[in-house]
Amino acid sequence: AEMTGQRFDGDAALNAGKFQNGLVPLGSVAHGGSNLFEFDQRAIEILRSTLDLAKSNYTDDQPELANSYYYLARATGGCARKWDEGISLMRQSIALRRKIHGDRSPEVALNYNFLGYMLNNIGQHDSAIAYLDRALSIRREKSATDDIELSHVLFNLASAHEKKGALSKSLELHLESLRIRQGRLGDEHATVSNSVTAIGAVYQRFGNYDRALDFYQKGLETRIKTLGPDHNNVAASYYTIGNLYSGMFNYHQALQYFQQGNRILSMNSGGANDILATYLAYTGRLYAKIGDHPSAVQYLKDAQAMAEKVLKKDHPYLAIVYNIAGDYYSDLQDLSKANGYYSKAISIYRIAYGAASVREGDVYSKLGQTYAASGDYDKALATYNQALAIFDAKMGTRNVKSASTHHAAGIALTHQKRFPDALESYRKAFA
Repeated sequence: AEMTGQRFDGDAALNAGKFQNGLVPLGSVAHGGSNLFEFDQRAIEILRSTLDLAKSNYTDDQPELANSYYYLARATGGCARKWDEGISLMRQSIALRRKIHGDRSPEVALNYNFLGYMLNNIGQHDSAIAYLDRALSIRREKSATDDIELSHVLFNLASAHEKKGALSKSLELHLESLRIRQGRLGDEHATVSNSVTAIGAVYQRFGNYDRALDFYQKGLETRIKTLGPDHNNVAASYYTIGNLYSGMFNYHQALQYFQQGNRILSMNSGGANDILATYLAYTGRLYAKIGDHPSAVQYLKDAQAMAEKVLKKDHPYLAIVYNIAGDYYSDLQDLSKANGYYSKAISIYRIAYGAASVREGDVYSKLGQTYAASGDYDKALATYNQALAIFDAKMGTRNVKSASTHHAAGIALTHQKRFPDALESYRKAFA
């Protein structure tokens, strides 16, 4: 998904130096582009103060209060990844804007779009699609067919359908979004590169790796031209292409692209930041894939040390690092270490996303595979059932994650010679 619009910058707010009725003007708290890598955490503190002052100075029927909720929701949810808080704040902004502007106003469409973006990121894809469909309906009614805000809604809706596995629908929406962006912004624009890269991701999901690589390379070239060769979004493109090569089992080529991304992030962050920590962990996994376990372990240790240094103990990016370490030790059949890291990841996911989130389900699914590989099919099946309970509750009974887990359970049941049960699991997998 894409956090479109403005990025928040504490320095911009502080340097503006202008206060009206004791409030920092919202426009001064943000400035152009959507670059999550460069998010300034101090902006959240400023936006919280802005909201507190807005509550004291404005009534519910004045747009300034609704705007304050909206911008703080974007910062806490979209940038800081505090999804539950962001969603709660966005819902409060929606209630106020509907009262002020009406149910089908462009202002409300903005809220629906960003709420859908956040819900999509925590795995609530059906709810995300429902809100994004509302936003799209309003935009099609109120906006021109080439309106850039329409393209943002199309982009996020495409992402939600992709995560649901509706790849053809996703591609259709992404292509419409791309046409609008190219028409309004030209081919060489950072926002256009986001669309091009997202289309590459859909082709990758289709298994059309050559087509995906074409789009990824175009996205990379556009980012280098528009942002410069050492921009963090260029690093993001390197990681995307590296991930594609990894999926093609070309781990040496993948490593080259990951190291390019690592170099940029390290240079731009003074050698340590949260995003870099996660990609150091991914780099370690790539070294493991080529059999270089000493390098793999060193990268995983470096990633963990960096993440624990720069992140709070309940930050989702720290969970990603623990998760990747768990995957590494799972592959080595070191169940004790794998369980230790997976348990740490689950504890963080429960704090960050609430109990029984889709991410927690993902960990249970992988843990089940670890048990199955060791021959402990009873534990494997129990863990698969934990994953299925979460996936079915959060995503509905017909989704890609549940299907994959049913298939894995079928294999475990086959090994136990429980053939009728195995057949039922396979039936559910392919339903």
